[in-house]
Amino acid sequence: MQKSISYSQTEIIDSIRILYLQGNQIELDPMYSKGSIYGKGSGPVYKLDLAPMALDVEVGNALSMRFEAKTINSMILDPPWLIHAEGSKSKMGNRFTTLPNKDSLVYLLRGIIKEAARVLKQDGILIFKIQDTIHNRRKLFLSHIVMSLAINAGFNPLDEFILIAKSRMRSKSQTGCISNASHSWHCSFIVFRKKKSRTLQDITSARSRNDQ
Repeated sequence: MQKSISYSQTEIIDSIRILYLQGNQIELDPMYSKGSIYGKGSGPVYKLDLAPMALDVEVGNALSMRFEAKTINSMILDPPWLIHAEGSKSKMGNRFTTLPNKDSLVYLLRGIIKEAARVLKQDGILIFKIQDTIHNRRKLFLSHIVMSLAINAGFNPLDEFILIAKSRMRSKSQTGCISNASHSWHCSFIVFRKKKSRTLQDITSARSRNDQ
């Protein structure tokens, strides 16, 4: 039985592979970074990153990939989600890529989901890792934004796995910060399936059935 909650990213990835990929590897990770979410021997077939950290990772942009349309069976997206966290006092801002504002983040999310819809085959699987955060002292539900963007791009949500943090990195600038919402100690791995495009014949057949 596969659990929906875990302290281990590797365990979550393995559960997704068992449930939705027939135990196969994820085919594509265009935001590979160091590949820390994968266990031994379970990494993706294609590893891409804007700034590769290993020789077996090729340069690539998740917004515009080299793959032809409808050629990939499965992929994972793990985008940056921090907004304006740079600065010498921010541990997270110095360690991870940040976005200047909310609009830039939503633009990125929309773009990579659109590109995923292009390269994935019909019924292809998209895994999306995302974390809700605090922005302007309020909760920013990035998981909800991703869900909406993915559905609009032609994906059906299948499942969600929750990674619980054992500890949470806090910057000096965040310490004592007053907000009107809780700070997230978890992130989500949301699993989507690309819906089959409806052809004119499909639409005509559906209308015929409704008329009977």
